[in-house]
Amino acid sequence: MASRIQTPMLSSTTPPYFSMHVGHSAKVIADGDAMWVKVIDIRKEKFLGIVLSTQTDSPTPVLREHDVIKFTREHIFGMY
Repeated sequence: MASRIQTPMLSSTTPPYFSMHVGHSAKVIADGDAMWVKVIDIRKEKFLGIVLSTQTDSPTPVLREHDVIKFTREHIFGMY
């Protein structure tokens, strides 16, 4: 299905398809939970961020607001 909706421009583009900068917020998946993270440092493909909010059903979440985490582009599924 994905190959049907690819445009010629996207097929010639190599990942990542977006650029991130310090100050952007990214929705990140970590240990099965989704969370919004504010990017505070970028070093090549590695990011450092502060957890803004989490979306978890776990009674004791592993990560909480204001925790600092590191992640890579493969963990990101949304941004603003």
